[in-house]
Amino acid sequence: MNDPDPQLVHVVSYLQSELGYDSELPGNVPRHIKENYQMIRNIEDTLRGTGGELGVVGWISIFRRTWITLVALLGAAAGYMLNDVVDGIHAQTRPSVRVESRQ
Repeated sequence: MNDPDPQLVHVVSYLQSELGYDSELPGNVPRHIKENYQMIRNIEDTLRGTGGELGVVGWISIFRRTWITLVALLGAAAGYMLNDVVDGIHAQTRPSVRVESRQ
């Protein structure tokens, strides 16, 4: 009855291999803890920004506050471009009129 369940042994070995924790190697767990801490710091720096730089959270808050203005500016630019395109199409379809002077 001292033998562990074979299924449990397989699950434990699978989890150890997936998590990278090998009990035979001393010092492996602190190394993984340090790597995970560095990864979490990198993710936090990306989200919050470092120093004077804005992170993802900062840019999203700016976009949330200014999206109406950005949409209005893009709409105005698209309107001007569409106006030029329509004028160009109408200029091509108009017949050219020649004015001759009578003398």
